[in-house]
Amino acid sequence: MLSVRHLAQAERRSFAVFLRELSDDDWQAPSLCAGWTVHDVGSSPSEWCTG
Repeated sequence: MLSVRHLAQAERRSFAVFLRELSDDDWQAPSLCAGWTVHDVGSSPSEWCTG
């Protein structure tokens, strides 16, 4: 039986793979958050996980 913890870990791994595949242009693109780039939005969760 999968726990919430295992599901969250799998989701974080999947998100990390997605982020690694972004190009430099992708990172600098505007996000749906006004005034934020994809880098601004995408790097925040990774910082929470790594401290």
